Amino acid sequence: MNLLFMMLSWVLLSPQQQTIHQILDPFNANWRGEFKVYNFDGKLIDQLEVEQRYSWKGDEQIGVFIERYKDGKVVRARARNYEKDGQLVCEVEKDSGERTLHLGRFEDGALFWYRQTPDGKITESFKERVVRTGAGRVYQIDGLGVYKSENTTSILLFEGRYREMK
Repeated sequence: MNLLFMMLSWVLLSPQQQTIHQILDPFNANWRGEFKVYNFDGKLIDQLEVEQRYSWKGDEQIGVFIERYKDGKVVRARARNYEKDGQLVCEVEKDSGERTLHLGRFEDGALFWYRQTPDGKITESFKERVVRTGAGRVYQIDGLGVYKSENTTSILLFEGRYREMK
């Protein structure tokens, strides 16, 4: 069993032979931009302004988020990104007390965060990367969420585009 766990850990972090610092360092900055939510056929159903700031505290990357919705609602959150037993982990806690846990992997130059609730009612996956453009660095997020209730299943698409603030 330990050999299987070690092999799985190697697969999750090792394809690029990068450390957690090398994987997450590009995100260490102050970011501002828009996060959009679409339904499965492309209709825009929500759009919010986002500010995110990432920095290191020891071997953990700390993220601080502010989300401003069109209706005036403001949500604040804090994230901890770290490596545990070869697995990338992201813990997010919103000011409401809501907590989420995402597991991650680095593949093909992008960071993938994913989660599924124990009851299987929520499944989410996000592809995140920082790209250089003529206007500076852009933090790009593309994702998919599947949300199940007793009678319906909703599929949502996510798009975040944040510019680095100097």
